[in-house]
Amino acid sequence: MQLNYFNTPASREATTIVEMFRNANILSTKLILNLLMLLTVFSLRAQCPSPPGNPSVFGNNQWNAYVYDNNDISLVTAVYSGYYVQYTLGFDTLDNWNLDSSPSNAEGWSGCSVDNDAFTYVYKRKGFPCGNYTVAMTNWDDVAEVYVDGVALWSCSSPSSLGICNGYVGDILLNENSEIEVRVREDGGDSFASLSLVNNTPSIAGILTASGNSTICPGIAPSPITLSDFSGSIVKWQSAEDASFTTGVVDILSTSAILTSVDMGILTVTHYYRAVVQDGSCNPEYTNPLEVTVGLPVTYAAGMWSETPTETNPIIIDDNILLVDDLTVCSCQVKSGKTLTIASGTNLTVVNYITVETGADLIINNNGSLLQTDDSAINSGSVKVKRDTQPMKAYDYTYWSSPVANNTLFQLSPLTAGDKYYRFNPIINNWVSIIGGTEVMQPGLGYIVRAPQGWTVNNASSGVYSGEFNGIPTNGVVSTTIQKGAGTYNLIGNPYPSVIDIDLFLTDPANSGIVNGTIYLWTHNTAISSTIPGNVVYNYTADDYAKYNLTGGIRSAAAAITGGTVPDGKIAIGQGFFIEAATGLADGTYSATFRNSMRVDGNGRFYRTSPTLPTNTNTLEKNRLWLNISNTNGAYNQILIGYVATATNGFDPLFDGKTMVAGNVLSMYSIIGTDNFSIQGRSLPFEISDSVVVGYKTTIAGSFTVALEDFDGLFQDQDVYLFDKLLGISQNLKEGSYAFLSEVGTFNDRFEVRFTNSTLGIGEVNFDETNVSISIKDRKVSVHSPLLIEGMEIFDLLGRKVYSQENIGAMEFTTPEFMLSPQVLIAKIKLMDFEITRKIIMK
Repeated sequence: MQLNYFNTPASREATTIVEMFRNANILSTKLILNLLMLLTVFSLRAQCPSPPGNPSVFGNNQWNAYVYDNNDISLVTAVYSGYYVQYTLGFDTLDNWNLDSSPSNAEGWSGCSVDNDAFTYVYKRKGFPCGNYTVAMTNWDDVAEVYVDGVALWSCSSPSSLGICNGYVGDILLNENSEIEVRVREDGGDSFASLSLVNNTPSIAGILTASGNSTICPGIAPSPITLSDFSGSIVKWQSAEDASFTTGVVDILSTSAILTSVDMGILTVTHYYRAVVQDGSCNPEYTNPLEVTVGLPVTYAAGMWSETPTETNPIIIDDNILLVDDLTVCSCQVKSGKTLTIASGTNLTVVNYITVETGADLIINNNGSLLQTDDSAINSGSVKVKRDTQPMKAYDYTYWSSPVANNTLFQLSPLTAGDKYYRFNPIINNWVSIIGGTEVMQPGLGYIVRAPQGWTVNNASSGVYSGEFNGIPTNGVVSTTIQKGAGTYNLIGNPYPSVIDIDLFLTDPANSGIVNGTIYLWTHNTAISSTIPGNVVYNYTADDYAKYNLTGGIRSAAAAITGGTVPDGKIAIGQGFFIEAATGLADGTYSATFRNSMRVDGNGRFYRTSPTLPTNTNTLEKNRLWLNISNTNGAYNQILIGYVATATNGFDPLFDGKTMVAGNVLSMYSIIGTDNFSIQGRSLPFEISDSVVVGYKTTIAGSFTVALEDFDGLFQDQDVYLFDKLLGISQNLKEGSYAFLSEVGTFNDRFEVRFTNSTLGIGEVNFDETNVSISIKDRKVSVHSPLLIEGMEIFDLLGRKVYSQENIGAMEFTTPEFMLSPQVLIAKIKLMDFEITRKIIMK
């Protein structure tokens, strides 16, 4: 170590002392070294007598780096030279000065110059974000020590580059009062050090979430508030009347992660809420406040609003008003003697409660709508809900469901014959008469009511019945009974004075295991008749049920006929419908659930109504085709085949809808296994080689037509063929309908829907069927073939089999003489691996 002497009084004095001892010949080597060290101290203090900073002070949430101009890590003989500040959580000296220089080169240095070698520096900090930290020295040169709250926890007397010491100091709980001191001694050469602090469990206040609407009306309690993603313990909650928590601050002594409605109480003004979270000895942390808005009332009086109402405002109706524009408000109060009328096609949406005072009226005109969003809101007072049926003939029934409480069937239709009010009982699989209509209609259940006495059989246009419901409007969760016994079909209905989206009902977890996913809507297109099979004089047909599930909807009559509507999944106010108990359920009684989240804006169709195009009501990919079967006398039936995302080729309750078995004159269906379906959903991706078996049933013989009525998705560019397996004919339904003759009966193996025009037969090898000749002579049919003839069948144009022969086993064959009138026949010749169909004329 080389010493530099300075021409100062202190140095001259020191030199004199050394000379005195040397002259006295009593100076030992050790004493000389100590005296030289003292000389250095005197020298350095002389050149930098009062450097800034106080090395005893810990930085407040920052590192104060104090530097000493010699390498005494004990600091006993260290000469303080100055300091700089570092603001990061941990520190790395290389961020401040190069490893071949000294701390006095750091940015922000304040003090004397420090030589590049032989110095000591000390990092001191008080205050850390509260938490459990992993503390470690990641590198150092040459000697280092770490103190926490004055206790030496770690030291190493060799540089980190030698790998002798592990830099791990410990897992330590730190908070705003904790102190860390790091000392580093630099002897010579490179100089550097770094300390790492990793907060493993920081104190986190968390996130507040309201479980319900955070905008409420005056005089009610807010929905519960939940605290999530926090670390530590909940000390308490607080409320205030401002977001900065300076006005009306109240401590709520709850330590639960859920602040309940009871905890918050009734509110009349806007409040803010926050949770107070603390981890151990850490300072409390506060969540961002959550606002619960209490809207100010807006009044309609003297023909005008006091201000424009919004969803945050309660409204008070203090004058008669006809609402013709959609409006969303917080709550609605109609004052005594005043009337609020919701016009047809208008929606009033109320977030919370509705109050209709005694002597006041809230009238919902036909196709108007009253929605509510808060399931817990309690309504008071009676409303009037008006609903018009479609034109009815005498003996026609309408399927109803009540949107209000305490309304009887008689009140709905007082002129209906006393024994013509019914509900359906699946346990006995039959209708139950409600004599006199005295039963109170239960929201969520369906009923049928016959047209009032006096309606005529031929009434086609003027038979609209205007029904009216009077009672407290239904709101919130409604449970309705689903039963399974001798029958599986249940008559239920929309319980609200607003439209519901049936998709939301069908896919609700509370319902998916209780009901199958197809609804059946009565449209009474076909007038009752004594010619329709049944057990009374006048009977109805089940072809009058429109059907809907997640695949789509099918109409119940041709578009040209009144009531030929394709359901779109929106169920109108007052509408009743059939639904089947879930396949696989044991016999018994269950409950399905309606809730406010199923209610939607808009005017649903009160079956029956004018025709519309089918529409998607969800985001599932759907590729669909609608087929119908009909005759010229008005018989009609429609089926739907759809290739839909998440559907399978087996039975899917949400995508496959069964036919309703009854005395239909004419019906068509697709087949899955042994069951018949009006709607069939099939899997994606679509394969052009796919085919769908289609059957039909008729109680009358004659000429019928199968047509492609509509299509969407990939079928915009995909041909659709109907293959008549009986006649061996394939018809591209996009080019035209297919006409055929049929006798009375059920035919489940005649038709297939295909997507390629492949009619080669049983085998798929080339064969020239012109080499097979069929001729008629003397009323006998002869066949000549280059292949072995296995069998032969002959049909008339009504599909009746007039001849059959199996196990022929020859290349030539002639039938016996036919005693038939002149007509066209269809001959089907079965060869080895092939089947040939020919038309022949019997003269």
